[in-house]
Amino acid sequence: MEVIIVPIVLLAVIAAVSVFLVRSEKKQRHRQKHQLLAQLRQLGHEKQLRFSSEAYLKNAAIGLDGINRTLLYYEPAVNDSPEKIMEIHLDEVQHCSTKHVSRSIYAHDTQINKSETFLESICLRITFNNGRSAEELVFFKSTRDGLYEMKELGKTCSRWESSLNKLIPKKVAGIKPMLVVK
Repeated sequence: MEVIIVPIVLLAVIAAVSVFLVRSEKKQRHRQKHQLLAQLRQLGHEKQLRFSSEAYLKNAAIGLDGINRTLLYYEPAVNDSPEKIMEIHLDEVQHCSTKHVSRSIYAHDTQINKSETFLESICLRITFNNGRSAEELVFFKSTRDGLYEMKELGKTCSRWESSLNKLIPKKVAGIKPMLVVK
């Protein structure tokens, strides 16, 4: 009888520890998400922005103030990378696009000498109409984000690209767009 009870108790302890670790990890991620979004909102408040939409990108946050036509991107300092805050006025934006950056890995085998490509990052590339150099807002980075998050963050980037391109003023053959306020 003891031969059966010991393994059952051992399995129950392992299961309880596993459940505890998974729950604590979820709580940590939930706390990190709310803290990052709170920091984004605080920065927006300091810049007198009110976000109509915002997104959590695991290690960054992005918010859009539709009324003021301003995008705010916030990436906190992590390890040796500095804090990154970008305020982008949509009237200065020419176009937004999703950029997938891939890298090749060469396998040096005596039999086969071939390369494999993998997705290194997914960025929202913003080009400006005033001569300012293009900016890239990182949504996914293979060195920090998991493979399972790649698809979701890629979809998030595409949604933001679509939303922002709808808000960017279109220029028609030398005619400047006019804002009509009623």
